[in-house]
Amino acid sequence: PCSLLHLRACLAGAVVSLVLATSAQAAVINFDGLSAGTPVTTIDIVHFGSNTGFPLVVADVYATTSGQNYLGVGAPGDQAFLPGDAISLAFDQPVFFLSLTVVSSTGTPTGAFVLDCGAAGIVVSIVPPLPPTLSDGGEVFTLAISSATPFSSAILRGDFDAGVFS
Repeated sequence: PCSLLHLRACLAGAVVSLVLATSAQAAVINFDGLSAGTPVTTIDIVHFGSNTGFPLVVADVYATTSGQNYLGVGAPGDQAFLPGDAISLAFDQPVFFLSLTVVSSTGTPTGAFVLDCGAAGIVVSIVPPLPPTLSDGGEVFTLAISSATPFSSAILRGDFDAGVFS
């Protein structure tokens, strides 16, 4: 269970939806085909990184929007990202569209998560009026960007209001 003192967010099961710039091809990246604890560096055309100093891993501690796995940090404890951490995504091919699902505990304020796609734009999380709630109390947020300018990388940042996230 989460409290306001232990905020968390996870990149949920269907973590990355994207549309390739070179074709009308779409891809959905998820972690459900991998076992918890598996290191994550590349899935399909997406290369994952972070500023945590720990490897990224498949985790299954918290509830997600689909399946039971999500992207976590390979640190001791609950595999959660800390306030100020960032997740980087680099694509083998430029994309026009990117959507990330983030799950956070109740009370995460508007603007706690930022999706930065460089020249294509920046998206800031907005608290939905009635966010979907998961079995462990997590609230679901989606950050998406559609751009006429193709982009090859993105960074998801959780600011210090986001608290601990996984």
